[in-house]
Amino acid sequence: MKRYTYIFYPFFILILFSCTSRTEKEIKQDFKKYLYLEDFKRAEKILIEDLAREDSAELYYLYGLLNSKRNEDIKALQYFDSTIFIDSLHYKAYIEKASLYAKNKRYSVALKLLDSAELIYPEFDGIYVNRGKVYAEMNQPYLMLKQFEKAIKIDSTNSVTLSNFGTYYLEKHHFDTAAQYFRKALIYAEQEENIGLRNYITSEIFSNLGMVKFIKDENDSAKHYFKKARQRNHKNFNSHYFLGQIEIYDEKYAQALEHFDKARTIDPDHAPVLYFSSLAKYYLRRFEDALTDINKAIELRKGYADAYGIRGNIHLMMGNKNKGCEDYQKSFDLGNKQYKEAIKETCN
Repeated sequence: MKRYTYIFYPFFILILFSCTSRTEKEIKQDFKKYLYLEDFKRAEKILIEDLAREDSAELYYLYGLLNSKRNEDIKALQYFDSTIFIDSLHYKAYIEKASLYAKNKRYSVALKLLDSAELIYPEFDGIYVNRGKVYAEMNQPYLMLKQFEKAIKIDSTNSVTLSNFGTYYLEKHHFDTAAQYFRKALIYAEQEENIGLRNYITSEIFSNLGMVKFIKDENDSAKHYFKKARQRNHKNFNSHYFLGQIEIYDEKYAQALEHFDKARTIDPDHAPVLYFSSLAKYYLRRFEDALTDINKAIELRKGYADAYGIRGNIHLMMGNKNKGCEDYQKSFDLGNKQYKEAIKETCN
């Protein structure tokens, strides 16, 4: 399963303060650094000890960002609501609320919030980037492209927008065009002064360049880009997920399993990761562990034809012919016709 990545505009690294004192700028940089590194205790300590302001809209906004990064969506929404209550023109709070609603598939609410942000600051390209991302998740590519085009007219050097254009063409399997957009995006992303923002965006771009090469069966080049993505951001899911698949192709099953284990720390309920983890363990003859992973994959994704096929193999290797044949038949019934001969030879 391919996992294409459109990038939300990362506002947690674009925090603005009215105060221009060097000390506060340094404090701000520390907050951004710890927030990006997901060292939430240090980030919160900075808010409590160094940036506290009574009834400050910006302070509530920062707490909203902190809780959003912690995946504490309800708390984050409450802080963004407080931000808007104090400063109804705080367009970034509307955008962050929109991202949270989109994350929970409440797309109509997200779009209304982005409309509010546009009324306040229509010249800000991040509004259109995020609205395009919402349309992407709604599977409305025409509307998505229109938003990206608006963003690029405002800032033709926006690496996030350029990367999202590349992702669109990657999904369409227009690989050369996709790669052109990714490389152009990379040029501008590498010029970003903020190291946190630079690492975040370039990691995604390297990962998408790896996807282009992976789909074209150019695994050595794909491996190169996925490793670069991982170096910039060790929590880049796709870098671990696809490096694991490449290692399976190269019959390096223990190394593959290391990558899948890392991917599972990022997304523990990703069914294809569990499928490939099970496959690696199967080849390592760790059948009990393989069975545990594939059972969870099937539980998470109903009708997972390939997973039933692999589970059939595992059952047969464990001496459970009846269960193995049941899974072969289930995989076949779900459209995996390659098991027709296996059923005939093994189960009849």
